[in-house]
Amino acid sequence: MSVRSESVEDAGAAGAEYRAALARALSGLRHGHGWSLRELSERSGLSVPYLSELERGLKAPSPDALESLAAAYGLSLAGLLRAIAD
Repeated sequence: MSVRSESVEDAGAAGAEYRAALARALSGLRHGHGWSLRELSERSGLSVPYLSELERGLKAPSPDALESLAAAYGLSLAGLLRAIAD
């Protein structure tokens, strides 16, 4: 295996770990508010399928999606990122 392919694999693994950690945090935040995916969808303007993909770690949120989630939770973007990091 070449150094380049190892770097790509490492980057892919790091991305998957990031998405998994983010997924757990987003799901925990939603459950902590007692909201269904549908309720979060209505509050954020993001689709239920997209939110589900985020919470399953299949996608990483776009900057706009993070802004929408922050607004839904009544947080600043920095506040949302702190809540995710905790």
